[in-house]
Amino acid sequence: IPNNCEIIDDSDDYYKKLARDYLTSRKINYNNFFVCTNGKYKGRIVIPYFDFDFSSLIYFNTRALYDTKLRYLGPSKTIGVGKEDVLYLPKRIKTNKIYLTEGEFDACSLSLAGFDAMACGGKNLSDIQAAMIANFEVCLCLDLDSAGTQAIKNMKTKLNAYNLTGKSDRLTIIRPAVGFKDWNEMLVKHSSNI
Repeated sequence: IPNNCEIIDDSDDYYKKLARDYLTSRKINYNNFFVCTNGKYKGRIVIPYFDFDFSSLIYFNTRALYDTKLRYLGPSKTIGVGKEDVLYLPKRIKTNKIYLTEGEFDACSLSLAGFDAMACGGKNLSDIQAAMIANFEVCLCLDLDSAGTQAIKNMKTKLNAYNLTGKSDRLTIIRPAVGFKDWNEMLVKHSSNI
């Protein structure tokens, strides 16, 4: 976790309110995140990435609390690991079927509905990430926009190298309902019964 970050409830009142209000508005449990009050990540929610056993923190990403061109910002690969080397898990995976989303809050939304969800952190799936999920049944749960449609095609091609696409029971696709961009928007406008 970067310097100047605190558990949201331990933060000063200003950042505590900003972070709690933002995550509550997205129906996400704020107890699983941190907030930065100073430095490079000031005014950002810190999203911790853990390994599959939830025994080690392996990466983090941040989400700006203010309007900015750079909504998400993580550390550079110079720390030894990059966004393309990890997957975000809101909780420990308990089954052999995972629901892969683009963003962390979409994975949190599916997790709240009882699914074993992960996020690849964008519209690209790296070879490292593909290898990490090769032994799972994978359901692609990408955004309902043209970029999400293209990402599904690209991910299917990449996963084909891991023999997932040739087995219909190992790779499936589910999209948000028409009228919703992503899973978090569905959660916000409805309930956790996605």
